[in-house]
Amino acid sequence: MQRSLLACLLLEANRPVPVDRLAAWLWPGDPPRDVRTTLRGYVMRLRRSLGQDRIETRDPGYLLRARDDELDLLRFRRAANRAHAESDERANRLWREALAEWRGEPLSNVPCDALHREFVPELVEQRLLALDSRIDGDLRLGRHADVVADLTEVLRAHPLRERFWAHLMLAQYRSSRQADALDSYQRIRALLAEELGVEPSPELRELHRSILAGDVAPVPTAHVAPVPAHLPPDVYAFTGRADGLAELDGVAASADGRVAIAVLTGSAGWARPRSPCTGRTATATGSRTGSSSSTCAATDRRTRSTPPTRSRRCCARWARPSHPAPRSAPRCSARSWPSARRSSCWTTPAVRTRSARSSPARRPAPCW
Repeated sequence: MQRSLLACLLLEANRPVPVDRLAAWLWPGDPPRDVRTTLRGYVMRLRRSLGQDRIETRDPGYLLRARDDELDLLRFRRAANRAHAESDERANRLWREALAEWRGEPLSNVPCDALHREFVPELVEQRLLALDSRIDGDLRLGRHADVVADLTEVLRAHPLRERFWAHLMLAQYRSSRQADALDSYQRIRALLAEELGVEPSPELRELHRSILAGDVAPVPTAHVAPVPAHLPPDVYAFTGRADGLAELDGVAASADGRVAIAVLTGSAGWARPRSPCTGRTATATGSRTGSSSSTCAATDRRTRSTPPTRSRRCCARWARPSHPAPRSAPRCSARSWPSARRSSCWTTPAVRTRSARSSPARRPAPCW
């Protein structure tokens, strides 16, 4: 009973659940004589396990407080809401993040039929809508062959979802499997006629006609910005600095989609300008996503450029047509950096970002 009560409160997390509603879920048609007293006992045991402040007595019932990162349902909804506001690759990544919260059937370990009847169909529908959005994004990004297996699996469990059949036909056609796409249409047409006595939807019939005529809309091509590569030329031989290079690799690997900024300090002869382009640092990060470096000295003797000017140039290397580089660069002077006249700044986006951002590091990391 405690597991069922906990599920009731978690499904309505951060919202008060009336006592009458809890009783209808926990004891449908046969509530105890004193519902409030019985519920109070179960809630007291839950508080002992979860903490006294976790469950509040809130008129007309109880409220369980949970942060977005503590509950898989809240994490799923947060990622789905963010995905609706994004587009293309970023939205697709958020849909995958949302779907990763699903592990099997919802409430599979909760022995409460009333909760299953009321919540499970809605939760399954939310997952299918998220999966539909993710697959639709995959198709727009040209990942046709990758989604065929996912679509085959979901159609095995939900064979009457015409939207997924349309995705499957399109993925098969664009994977040079026109015969399989036409066969999929015949299968869903026969299934609908047998189960419901209806014809496929106009969308599905139009897609079938387009496949027969060979005039399916081509895959939209997205603008691909050039990968910047502005590191100094590599050296023939480089000895030492293994610890520093390993830490530099860690900065790029832990950027998590942001632009990684590393500041290298040291005396003359430390090979600061050469370190970022040496070994696996340049190979694993620079060639994949682009990288750049610039000196943090107050004024470049050769070009007479100042740190703000070099910062703007660094931003412009990752600017997109729809997201130009900022006109004004962050403040960066000799006073802003420890040992600035003996420093080099290296940046690389671990994952290409929508807009280029650069900011002076008040705590340069790593700083050797």
